[in-house]
Amino acid sequence: MKKKYYTIFGRVLLASMLTACVEQYDVYDYPHDRLGFAYETDPSGLGHKDSIRRFSFVYMDQSVVSDTVWVRMETSGFLSDSHRPFMVEQIPVDGKDKDGKPLVDAQPGVHYIEFSDEDLVAKMVVKAGQNHAMLPVVVKRDDPFIKNACVYLRLRLKENGFFKESFQSDRFYTIEITDQLIQPACWDIVRYYFGGDYGKVKFRFMIDSATWVINDHWFETHFGSYENVDMGYTAYLSNFYTNRLVELNRDRREQGLDVLKEDDGTIVQFVNNGDLQPYI
Repeated sequence: MKKKYYTIFGRVLLASMLTACVEQYDVYDYPHDRLGFAYETDPSGLGHKDSIRRFSFVYMDQSVVSDTVWVRMETSGFLSDSHRPFMVEQIPVDGKDKDGKPLVDAQPGVHYIEFSDEDLVAKMVVKAGQNHAMLPVVVKRDDPFIKNACVYLRLRLKENGFFKESFQSDRFYTIEITDQLIQPACWDIVRYYFGGDYGKVKFRFMIDSATWVINDHWFETHFGSYENVDMGYTAYLSNFYTNRLVELNRDRREQGLDVLKEDDGTIVQFVNNGDLQPYI
């Protein structure tokens, strides 16, 4: 009888809990669907990183005059059995750079193709049955200003009959556009395994020496978090760049030139798990 008593008691308790849940939480019936930007995780893999996406033409051949940055957007609310168009708009950027100078807004038609462009409008759609879309942002290289500076394209959703703005946490997205060398966001990881201290001369040497494509995607794929670092690959990179650097410096010496250095005189040098490697 005791066993049966506990069984009945358990059923009553479970039924009470389920009833309490029904009474406590209303069925989702929010009248508006929202659309916001999906932020990427930071290099440590913890939480959200700043909503600034860096883009540099510097990795590309000089013949490349434009490229597309794809930004993921996600809905909140119900799915739809029909396609839902959306639109984004530029808003002024705020803040200052590391030198204390105000950030510069990107100019439509100069630094990016306006979102009213027919080809772009046709692509700005959340397809039926889906809860996400990829926003194409076509950036341009024409302006010589970005050879030595950055411009910023700050975006937000332009509300329509299908979507309202998302919540404050994912309402804005900023793309930094430049044609100059920028220290990768994950350099702290690169620094220890093979890169050593960052320098523009070193970075240019890395890009020019590589037999593979170095760009933001390459850095994010291999060094986006400490957990994903391949120790064998970083050892290969350290040896690869060290050997190329030694060869270059020996050629420079034969030409009567000094070893490769940064503008401030710092000798370019790589590491292997934090240990300095030879440069000559």
